[in-house]
Amino acid sequence: MVTNNKSDWDKLSTLATRHVTVHKITEIPPEGQLTQELINLEDNALLDQPENTINTNNLPETSSQNIQRIFQQQFWFEILQLLRTPVFLIATLALVGFVPLLKLQGLKGEGATETVVYLSGIILFTIVIDRLGKRIAVERLEKWLKLLRATPLPPAVYMAAKIATSLLICTVSLLLIFGLGSWQLEMRMGLTEGLALILSLILGIIPFAILGLALGYLLNPKSADSILSLSLIVIPVACGSIPLPVPQIVQDLIAFSPFYHFRQLILSAVNLNHDNHLILHLLWLLWACGAFGLLAAWSYQRDRTV
Repeated sequence: MVTNNKSDWDKLSTLATRHVTVHKITEIPPEGQLTQELINLEDNALLDQPENTINTNNLPETSSQNIQRIFQQQFWFEILQLLRTPVFLIATLALVGFVPLLKLQGLKGEGATETVVYLSGIILFTIVIDRLGKRIAVERLEKWLKLLRATPLPPAVYMAAKIATSLLICTVSLLLIFGLGSWQLEMRMGLTEGLALILSLILGIIPFAILGLALGYLLNPKSADSILSLSLIVIPVACGSIPLPVPQIVQDLIAFSPFYHFRQLILSAVNLNHDNHLILHLLWLLWACGAFGLLAAWSYQRDRTV
């Protein structure tokens, strides 16, 4: 365990068995520039045994409980990483600032609901594809993922913690969006309807969070920024939100897009211009979740090989 962060010293001190210090050349003690101090040896009887006599039966086995604990620790690390990069977090949550601007367009009451729902979808796609994909690309560029692969952290737990963190940001963003909508746009939505809408948005965005992970692994880190930003222009078209004068075959392909089924799921939650095929949309998003998951796993393995 190595750290340059003083706030972590206390916690590491209870886990480490020795402190190794590299002294400045101008402050070398009589013992030499490199010194060590043994600590916590009374709780580490294994250190007193020869390497070939250590009882491996006492070592922890991999279990669902261990995986759960590893996930909790990794999820907490992701939260700390967000808190230690407040500019990234603030810039992401600042997207909800577009909601009060709708008031300038004269939107108010029930007339604003559909626009706010569409804006919520765009913000969620920005979080799970643009921001998450770029964060993965940055970690690849900084060789952070190469370091993680030398640890016992399972790849599935790492990916799950990333997705869970993004979903947490999405949930906070949605609460802010609908809170501002009720305040600034006088939107009136019942508690049951509001919870159903938020739940539909969060569950429906999971496949695309997995897609964001895959894109973060697949794209060249130096070009990921521009490509992921461009995807935000394509997504509204893939959702069928922007009608275009295109051939019928292109319109049929859009109807097979997971983005289209996500849009229909959200419209069903608020009972706005949907096609009454809710089960079909849920099954299609479930299929997309599995397909994007396989793509993310393959791209992670590919990146490790490269």
